[in-house]
Amino acid sequence: MPLRALLAASVLLASPAVLTAQFDRSTVILSVTENAQGTQITITGDHFGNHTPKVYFGATELAVAAHSETSITADLPANVAAGSYLLGIESGHEQRFVPFSVAVGQVGPAGPAGPAGATGARGPAGPQGTTGPQGAAGPAGQTGPAGPAGPAGNTGPAGPAGPTGAAGPTGPAGATGATGPAGPEGPQGVPGPTGPPGNLAAVFGTNNINFLTNSGGSAQCNLGSILLSASVVYPANYLPADGRILAIQSNAALFSLLGTDYGGNGISNFALPDLRPAAPNNTQYLICVSGIFP
Repeated sequence: MPLRALLAASVLLASPAVLTAQFDRSTVILSVTENAQGTQITITGDHFGNHTPKVYFGATELAVAAHSETSITADLPANVAAGSYLLGIESGHEQRFVPFSVAVGQVGPAGPAGPAGATGARGPAGPQGTTGPQGAAGPAGQTGPAGPAGPAGNTGPAGPAGPTGAAGPTGPAGATGATGPAGPEGPQGVPGPTGPPGNLAAVFGTNNINFLTNSGGSAQCNLGSILLSASVVYPANYLPADGRILAIQSNAALFSLLGTDYGGNGISNFALPDLRPAAPNNTQYLICVSGIFP
């Protein structure tokens, strides 16, 4: 049967003077409670000592489950009958004894609630609580009529330049500019191999004569004019029309007439026409390279 403490603890003797007249003047019991299962009691008080005390429940010594200077928990006997028992504590090596009376048994039914007391005076206002979270925004109201325009403000600073736009379409080509100055004359290239003879090889393109280069005097001529010569000596202001490469820098006037029609890169050099296959055998075509500009 579960047991509960009906009273915390009551002094068996008539007065505190009689209690303190026992063998131990320092041990104090303040209350005794029983657990809900009716298997243990807990004694609270003071000066229970550091050693395991002995707890007597009437004539029965209880097993101490836990203890401290201010609390003792002891196991109750099985099937203990409801009633009032003498509780004793023996603590310390001198075996001093302090008697208390404790009542155990079933708790009776609760009595009816008494009438409510009068309402007490209103207490002072407590401190203001923290501000709660902001509520959800209400619906937007209708837009009011536009107010009159204010005066124009000062012009703000110019913003940063935007990214460069895509390139527009290419405009029409402008007029050709004036020809720049001729570049320096490059080195003369290696003469190319002689081409195969044409159908008129028996009459044209064969030369067994050693012509003397620039061995003659000069003859008045128009720049770029062609002269067919059978002489081994030709004027110094003529060159064989054999496709050779000339420097633009030293032949700017002639380059302005021939361009790159017969070869060359047009930057530093140009080529003379190669008329060797068209010259009758043992003759050569000459081209005026220094003379009158037409």
